[in-house]
Amino acid sequence: MLTTETMTIVVSALALVASAVMALRTLVRHRRSVRGELGPIPIHRFTKRRLIMSGVLAAVGVMLFLGVCVIDFVRSPSAFTWFWLAVLGLLVWLLGMALFDAFAVLHTRLDLRHWSSRSKQPPRRDAKPRNRGD
Repeated sequence: MLTTETMTIVVSALALVASAVMALRTLVRHRRSVRGELGPIPIHRFTKRRLIMSGVLAAVGVMLFLGVCVIDFVRSPSAFTWFWLAVLGLLVWLLGMALFDAFAVLHTRLDLRHWSSRSKQPPRRDAKPRNRGD
């Protein structure tokens, strides 16, 4: 019989997998909708990184479930330890990718702001007038 702590971890693992699947679906839809509207900065870098993050999140959810329901820590404590160290490593990797993604988005927003402000600047006074076909 499963205890309440085990049920909490199982429900959390299922929620992680469900959120990863929803993130994957959202990313695929977004990528299809902006295929022709990329603008000055390619968006495929962000979607690739976020797809990897969603996959790692789903893997962590499955590993949480397996770690609670399948692995017996009494019979093999070393396997139990290595398994949870692997889960912890994936979580640290996920955190690092999330931080890198946040900084990349901030940098991209600053680049887009700079790019859009350059295109809206008035023409310089010392510039020659354009020939309009006169």
